[in-house]
Amino acid sequence: FLDTRTASPGRYLRSLSLRLWGTDTEILKKELPLELRRPSLRAFLITIAALIFSLAGILFLTRMSGRWFRNIPVRLLSGAATFAAVMFVLSTIPDLIAGNLVKALLGPFSFLLSGIFTEMTVYAIGAVYLMRYPIPGALGLLIIIRTIILSLTLYSLQVVSLLLLGVEIFILEGAVWLAGITRGPEGKKLFERWPENKWRAILIGGAAFVAADLLITASSFHLHIFFYRLVYADWYIVLYLAVTSVLFTLIGTALGLRIGAPLREVAG
Repeated sequence: FLDTRTASPGRYLRSLSLRLWGTDTEILKKELPLELRRPSLRAFLITIAALIFSLAGILFLTRMSGRWFRNIPVRLLSGAATFAAVMFVLSTIPDLIAGNLVKALLGPFSFLLSGIFTEMTVYAIGAVYLMRYPIPGALGLLIIIRTIILSLTLYSLQVVSLLLLGVEIFILEGAVWLAGITRGPEGKKLFERWPENKWRAILIGGAAFVAADLLITASSFHLHIFFYRLVYADWYIVLYLAVTSVLFTLIGTALGLRIGAPLREVAG
């Protein structure tokens, strides 16, 4: 027998045998390779970084709650709730309905299709939302309301979910502020200059969302590796990030800006 608590990392050969109950008669014997690895140091370091980001997100909410959340505009609160509900209907529900079928067909590569709902649709709606409400803290409010909806309907809040909530708020709020989406004088913010500076909005806004989602998704992978002892090949993580965090996020941002412009004109 192998005690994984004391065994050294390396490659081993495991022997499996099948015997008749109560006898020494061996029916089947098979030898298979076995590899033991050390706990991922990278996953541990990213988990520590996620804790720091989560604390920063909580501090951000605490600081804003005193002078902003108490005086939150009703239109922003209702807008965030509406867009969170739209995300749930257009992103979560389709993924829930088609998710099992896609996983059965594509297995671990199901993200090639499911990412259309979980990434592209989410960032398209997020871009439309920020065109309507380019205010610091608005995106964080949307993330919180969406998380509450998911927790009350389909999922439950766990340690990893809470950590990722803080990471999402901190990174996405920072990304949209640095990109100029929620920073600057009224009428001069990045998405407010659409369609005059169309390509600038797509490239800078898309780059901000891509960078943020790369950090969030990579953090999610490594948090699951650390807490649940999962193992992912590096090439798989890179492929997942390239397709979902880069390709689908860019397409979603461009699509959202395209849809959001006429909606903004109608809303005034």
